[in-house]
Amino acid sequence: MKKIKLIKILAGFFALMLLFTFLSRAADSVNVAQVETKTAQNQVITHEVTGTGKVMGTRERAVFTQEGQKVEQVYVQEGQNVKKGDALLKFSVKYLKKTIKEKQDAIDVLQGKINDLISAESVNQQKRNNEFSDAQENYNSAVSSGNYSVQAAQNEAAIARQKLQDYYAQRDAAQNDVQDKIPDEEKFSDSSEFDDPENSGDSGNTDRTDGEGNKNTSGNGDNSQEQALIDDIRAKEEAVNEAMLSRRRELQSAEQAIRDTQIGDASDSTLENTQAELETAQKDLETLQKVLARKGKVKAPCDGVIKSLSAVTGSQTGAEAAVVLYESKGTFRFQAEVSKDDLKYIKSGGEVILKGADEKEITGAKVESVKEDSSNENQYILSVQVPEGTLSIGDTAEFTISQDAGPFNVCVPLSALYEENGRYYVYVTDTQNTVLGEALVARKTYVNVKDKNSSTAALENGDLSSDQKIVTSSDREISSGSRIRLLEE
Repeated sequence: MKKIKLIKILAGFFALMLLFTFLSRAADSVNVAQVETKTAQNQVITHEVTGTGKVMGTRERAVFTQEGQKVEQVYVQEGQNVKKGDALLKFSVKYLKKTIKEKQDAIDVLQGKINDLISAESVNQQKRNNEFSDAQENYNSAVSSGNYSVQAAQNEAAIARQKLQDYYAQRDAAQNDVQDKIPDEEKFSDSSEFDDPENSGDSGNTDRTDGEGNKNTSGNGDNSQEQALIDDIRAKEEAVNEAMLSRRRELQSAEQAIRDTQIGDASDSTLENTQAELETAQKDLETLQKVLARKGKVKAPCDGVIKSLSAVTGSQTGAEAAVVLYESKGTFRFQAEVSKDDLKYIKSGGEVILKGADEKEITGAKVESVKEDSSNENQYILSVQVPEGTLSIGDTAEFTISQDAGPFNVCVPLSALYEENGRYYVYVTDTQNTVLGEALVARKTYVNVKDKNSSTAALENGDLSSDQKIVTSSDREISSGSRIRLLEE
């Protein structure tokens, strides 16, 4: 009996120990983090740029109106669709008539000014023609007068030279007569007399003796007349030179006078400017009269969508366009904002997927350009060519641009990646011996990220082995060495 009781006690003890073991393991399992794991994969990382934008036209049409007109009513607003001929705004008819009257008066003044300028130009041209005729006549007179003076001086010089020749002829004839009267023996008396330079005299001052020994002074002539004739020739030749110089000066002066008359007046564009001003005024008047015929209404020149308005009810029109609209014809452009970080995933000509209000995807759209937003240095404006017949001007749409990178050998879910002090790390599974036996724990492993998107990170080769299990999720916070258990599928 005692033995049976002891057996029962011992059995109860072991049963109690077994119960406590189960309870201990159960309690321990409650405190251990449940995790999901995954091995690194070889895959491509897809980057997506998404956002929302608006469809606009590519062809703009500006509607200009006359400056200073009072806007009585504006019929449209930005983003509104209009048809060709629809009224955009209305001017005050009373003020319009006043403007037309003022414009007509201004045209009359301009026309009178143009007539005066044309008349003045005609008078000036006639004066220039008369001055040229006078200058030409003076030149011809200078030619005739100069030629006459030169010819007269040349004639006088020729007469003076002839007088000298006549004088020489008369003197030579007189000397020949004297020589004929001298006896032959005296002509050839002592030849040494001719050889001695001291016995030779001037040709006009030689003493000779007749046959009876008397001196004959008939060869001793006075050269004052000869010198006078020579001086007269020099004077007459100088008069010729002076006449030629005088003629040259007169002709140069007359030629300069002709050239002066051919010099045009200084540039004066008054007439041309006034004529251009008149043409503009006449066009303005024609436009105002057309608007008046429409009872002051300014109408749309084509089908389109209002892009912007500068005309305001109760204000006056300015130099800028009163209305700017997108023409309904032609291709459309989708525009949206993108961040600076997204630029590396966008390339010109790249494909874009658009989605309108009906959630239907539109393919075939292409990136046209990406330009910096002047109002925000960190934002850029994406422009996309919209396929014809898909969206309309003013529609709001979503866009998606995808670009693949890789493939990469070591890719893990982004949920497995952590960052600490600028370094990335993941948790991998490991085993550790405990008093309760071998346990599964998490180990921190630092890695280098090559690329990542919103769901996946690509790591450097060698950071992880292909069979290592990476913790991708946990039901509670873990750290390196934390016990974990795999979530049962």
